[in-house]
Amino acid sequence: MIYEPCTVRSPRIHVYTSNADRVADIREMLESANYDTACSPLPTAVTQDAVEDVDLIVLDGPAHSENRVISFCEELQHRMAERFIPVIFVADDAGPVLRVFTSRVGTDGHVI
Repeated sequence: MIYEPCTVRSPRIHVYTSNADRVADIREMLESANYDTACSPLPTAVTQDAVEDVDLIVLDGPAHSENRVISFCEELQHRMAERFIPVIFVADDAGPVLRVFTSRVGTDGHVI
């Protein structure tokens, strides 16, 4: 019996960030760990393609403009429909923005 080698695709992570200075750092870190990474500004319009082939969504959250980001997250959840995609929120501190996201938006985890 001959076994064919199988190929495993890298997990796809889409990072949304409001801090353009961190995009290169985030992408470099994830790609060095063999993740297939895409980055977009936060908030941005959520397309169906943005959630179609994604395994994880990372939100690098702002310290301000939380209402715009909450609207973005609500739209993101609507686009995901019945598909489960984990959402991780990255915050600079454990202030009010983090509390709003974890309670109102329902992120699956957070990193401070």
